[in-house]
Amino acid sequence: MKRRTPSNFYNEGFGWVCRYCEEAKNESIKNTKSRLLSEGEAENSELSVSSIARWTTPEKNTLICPNCHLTETINI
Repeated sequence: MKRRTPSNFYNEGFGWVCRYCEEAKNESIKNTKSRLLSEGEAENSELSVSSIARWTTPEKNTLICPNCHLTETINI
């Protein structure tokens, strides 16, 4: 079976991230203060990566983004 990596998601070692939501978020915060200043201990409950996808099936072959609901079936 040929492996197909997802085109709409990427994995940075901590989970699959939606490319489109992450790019949109990065564009919107480009001119704001540093994450170092806004992600202190319990001062900000928002994660730096909020578009981590979830598996939709027990077989773990379909990902869904919690923000934009983009889905993709993959074979890894």
